[in-house]
Parts: sequence; structure tokens; C-alpha cells
Amino acid sequence: MAFWWANQGQSHEWKNGYLWASEKDKKGVINQTHENVLSVQPGNIIFSYDGGEIIAVGVSLTRGFKTKTPEERVENGVPPEINGYRANIIYRVFENEKKIKFQDIKEQVSRYEQEDKREHSLLDKNLNPKEGYLYSISPALGWYLLFKINEK
Repeated sequence: MAFWWANQGQSHEWKNGYLWASEKDKKGVINQTHENVLSVQPGNIIFSYDGGEIIAVGVSLTRGFKTKTPEERVENGVPPEINGYRANIIYRVFENEKKIKFQDIKEQVSRYEQEDKREHSLLDKNLNPKEGYLYSISPALGWYLLFKINEK
């Protein structure tokens, strides 16, 4: 089982049950955090982050695969011919009191990320989540977040 951190800001894929990222970012550059969707496997755990909080947790139902823009994104103005990557996810969206504020877990997230020393770390030099889309996180951090969610 693998764990992922998805910065889902304005896209709100969690409402429609998937992760989706275009092959190229807004600058037209292939982006590793977008391609990471292809590495998602059934049973992987995804933590959805938006507005400084973990707002949902999900389990992947499919492997990541190549596809065009999802219908919901087209309705919101994304061109339908955009190639991208998708994985179908079943999400549990948290009520306000269940959401986890990043500031409350920043120290622990930083410690687990520094111990793991991944090539593409979730955190920037100020120890805040980077702006990319999907980051692999360590099993230690994944389990910590699951226990934290269970506490609430």
C-alpha cells in the first residue's frame, strides 16, 4: 500500500470520485507531480489537501490511466481535448470539525518527510506543502495521518 498527498485546491475532484491532472502544467511543461497519478494503484490511500487543511481521505479503486479531460472539468471550462492522467477514488470528505489543519501537524509532517528523504519531497524550504499536484509520502507519515484522522 502506498500513500499520496493531493493538493486539490480549486479542482475539487474529491466531489466526483477521482484524481485527474493534465499531462502538462499551465506553462506547457510535463510535470512529475501530474505524472504521479499514473503510479497510483488500487488500495492506495490519498489525503486531499485544500486551503491549509486535509479535507478528505480516499482509497484508489483503479490504477492511474491516461484519459481526456473529465466531463465535470469540461463543464468548468477546461478544454475537452486535454490529455491527462486519472485514477478513480472513493473519498470520505470530512465535516469541518474533522478536517486537519496543516499548522497543527506541520512539525510531525516535517519530521517524517525529512526522515524519508524522498527525491520529490512534499515540503518546500519553509516546510509548507509545495504547489504541485500529487506527492508520494512515506508510510510513516501516511499511518500518522490515518491515526490522526481516527482521533477526531
